[in-house]
Amino acid sequence: MDDVKRFTAKVNELCEELEQRTKQGVGVAAKDVPRIMISGSPMAVPNWKVHIIVESVGATVVVEESCVGTRYFTDAVESKGESLKDQLWAIDEKYSKFPAHASPQTTKRIESIKQLAEQFKVDGVIYYTLQNCHDYNVEGVKS
Repeated sequence: MDDVKRFTAKVNELCEELEQRTKQGVGVAAKDVPRIMISGSPMAVPNWKVHIIVESVGATVVVEESCVGTRYFTDAVESKGESLKDQLWAIDEKYSKFPAHASPQTTKRIESIKQLAEQFKVDGVIYYTLQNCHDYNVEGVKS
């Protein structure tokens, strides 16, 4: 929802700043704070209350595993051709493969969460669900 040129310039500036901070070992939180993963259903923008609560008690959110988190940024889209149709099919194939909530791919999703927890060295996971969103609520309930 921003001007494309401005957005691209600002993202590039942010990437450069983050690269410098990484080289200097500067983070947003102390190195010894609890590292938290947020999992579950997507949070409606601008609802970042969970993140604010986590940070207000001295922890930090290091990864978010949800439909608006890491799933969109893992694994590149592999196009099998250059036509618009080929590119759209490639996008469809990529996004139809990642494990979604309340789907037959639950085992694959759990493995993905475990891998993220190991990769980001998380100390805990907070599972977040939208109230009355039955598509997402179903996976958090034991039968």
